Amino acid sequence: MSETWDPQAFLNTPIHAFDFQVMIGDIIDFLEFSENNIEWQLRRELQEIRRRDELEGFPPGYREHLEENAEFRFGVSLPLRVRYAAVISLVTSVEWSMRHLVKHFKVPNCKNETIRCMMKGLQDFTRIQRNEDITVFEDILQVRNCIVHSAGLLRDDKYSDEISASVRKLDGFSLENRHFLGTHVYIQRGALNPYAERMKQLVIELRDCGNRQSTASAK
Repeated sequence: MSETWDPQAFLNTPIHAFDFQVMIGDIIDFLEFSENNIEWQLRRELQEIRRRDELEGFPPGYREHLEENAEFRFGVSLPLRVRYAAVISLVTSVEWSMRHLVKHFKVPNCKNETIRCMMKGLQDFTRIQRNEDITVFEDILQVRNCIVHSAGLLRDDKYSDEISASVRKLDGFSLENRHFLGTHVYIQRGALNPYAERMKQLVIELRDCGNRQSTASAK
């Protein structure tokens, strides 16, 4: 939504890439809208607590208790769940596109048909030199798996060492202990946006190569 309109880029972009661009744009828009709404709700909740204190006269310490609860709910719990949802949505969108691309590429057989195998197979076949972007996606995939299978908690995940390594490599991602459940994956506001853009460019490039390969094979 915030990108500058480039008509030439629009004309040069294959039509099959636009659906993925829209999906990624929707994810970022959803994330920004949700984050802004949560911030507004926090301000509203704190104002309501102050108003009630002035009207009712809370007992000592009760106002601070309510404010701490509101800060945790709107400052930690809700934002983290929204960011977790955005990570899952991003990986799902990439997986949809990769599964579509399998129709165009002769991807080497993998013991486990995971998106990681497909990405590596596509990279080898198309000779696209985007090793770093594919590694980044693998790290985000590790985080997604931890969120889905272990609620983002490190202690409950059997791949905790791999997850810790992936989190350390991602800017704006960290292992924190901000709630009572223990050490968990934490994502700063805005941390996912640049990675979503990188995945968008990677998938578009792969799709373009897939269509070129499909056209060449038909000749």
